[in-house]
Amino acid sequence: VTKKENDSNKTNANANGNGNDGNTKKFTPRRWTDDEEKLFLEGLELHGRDWRKISEHMDGSRDHKNVASHAQKHFIKLYRDDKPLPDKVRESGEGYTLSGKPLDPHSSAGRAYGALVLGEDS
Repeated sequence: VTKKENDSNKTNANANGNGNDGNTKKFTPRRWTDDEEKLFLEGLELHGRDWRKISEHMDGSRDHKNVASHAQKHFIKLYRDDKPLPDKVRESGEGYTLSGKPLDPHSSAGRAYGALVLGEDS
């Protein structure tokens, strides 16, 4: 294979825009079903911030990374709506973050989900 042919093959392989050979499926996010949400909330009550155990509780329909991402959004919405964290979650920290540390409402994640309460923009 000449350098020109090799470069041409790379261009063709990347033509689909995802930088692979065309055999890898592109990730498509999907909405959480009502059943998944119910199991997620149950998992928070049972396992707190143990994302892997929550994923197992959900019968693996979402991996631990999906669960953690969903939890981050969920915690910020609880903070925004002035609702408490589940007891089991609070055992590992009072903060509305994945780590349990206090949430910075000025953070990009906090702003994206409306954590900054009107009048607190200073």
